[in-house]
Amino acid sequence: MRTAEELESELDTLVAGNYYTEDYELRWTIRRFEEGLEPAEKRLFREIALRRLTDDPSILSVMLVSAVPVPDAVPVLAALLDRTSGTDMLTRAVLSTLAAYGESSAVPSVTRFLDSDQEIEALTCLARLHFGGSLFYVFRSARRDHLRGACLQILHARKKEVGLERLIGELGAHQASSRQNVPKRLGQILGSKEGPYNPFTAEEIAALGDGVK
Repeated sequence: MRTAEELESELDTLVAGNYYTEDYELRWTIRRFEEGLEPAEKRLFREIALRRLTDDPSILSVMLVSAVPVPDAVPVLAALLDRTSGTDMLTRAVLSTLAAYGESSAVPSVTRFLDSDQEIEALTCLARLHFGGSLFYVFRSARRDHLRGACLQILHARKKEVGLERLIGELGAHQASSRQNVPKRLGQILGSKEGPYNPFTAEEIAALGDGVK
């Protein structure tokens, strides 16, 4: 079994050897490296990833916990957003990583970024963390033309995850407890793309319209 120092050395060599690769390729390489470790080494690797994220919250550190699941990383990532006043590549990476973890505890930290220039990333992340709670912001965003495409993708991703019938039920539940004009906003979202550019079929759009009136 390798020690923590040996694992860190191998990890640094791995990263250095992939310096010019795309981010998704590096994540895949890190994931394959972790998959080849023994169980005890995997625990050590997760400890290393968490420590690096805590001590040096860089894009590479965020990439480590996005490539390999480290549940304890969620509060660290959320705290990183809380400490950040602006937006940059690091906040974009954190939002993407939190979306993949899907832990609702990060909702308050992500919500702050809905009024930033990374609104689409924050909205997409929020929908992954707590879909029902995100609908107020989804329909609020639908008032602006340039955000409707992102809203459409969020609804379609949810449909793929839970099915059309449940999506309709969730939209209906939001409508029942909201003062928003849900049918109007939903129509604007569903009509934001035409033909092959719309991920929903004509039948699905009709079902959504009939289910949310």
